[in-house]
Amino acid sequence: MSVLRVESLKASYGHIEVLHGVTLEVRADELTCLIGANGAGKSTLLKAVTGLLRHVSGEMSWDGETLVGRPAPSIVSRGIVHVPEGRRIFPRMTVEENLRLGAFLRRDRAGIAQDLERAFALFPRLRERFGQVASTLSGGEQQMVAIARGLMARPRLLLLDEPSLGLAPLLVQEIFRKLQEVHREGVGILLVEQNAFAALSIANRGYVMETGKLALGGPASELLHDPRVQAAYLGGG
Repeated sequence: MSVLRVESLKASYGHIEVLHGVTLEVRADELTCLIGANGAGKSTLLKAVTGLLRHVSGEMSWDGETLVGRPAPSIVSRGIVHVPEGRRIFPRMTVEENLRLGAFLRRDRAGIAQDLERAFALFPRLRERFGQVASTLSGGEQQMVAIARGLMARPRLLLLDEPSLGLAPLLVQEIFRKLQEVHREGVGILLVEQNAFAALSIANRGYVMETGKLALGGPASELLHDPRVQAAYLGGG
């Protein structure tokens, strides 16, 4: 089974170190979540893994092969795909054009067409909006485009950064149900999320990040009932 391993990872923005020796493991057969307060370093970790941020020290590997020093397209080609915070879709392009950009490394036309149909089955509203300019979509529809675009690369591991950000509660529930469906289809997921309850409720394993370090980790069901997690992130105690 494919495994992403991060060991003693340090990463920085310029001269400012943001990750301070992070160690975690994400299995491709699991839905793993990473929770923590805003500014804890969750998004930074995803950027480091996908080659978007300078690595200072430590190791990152996928299938036993190092990711350190590899450019982002090389990491995507190995099956790790990053859906960034804030959706980052191309606003002047149509839904179709955004989705096809997710497959920019692929040359299998039949497979791309098949995956477009898969995206429409997962998010039927995107079929209705196929030729619509992305900037005219609702926030929830834009998030659907962002996730579907990531899936167009046929990832083995999907890194999702704050997919619930700015969405109404009913849309959050819908997005999280779709993530569970994607996972059941065999895609591993590392979900970065401030909505701790929603994330832990669907995850197999979870980690808690605080100020660039991992504070807790374990089965998500245990973290959901951990008094420290409840007090800090779930409004308990």
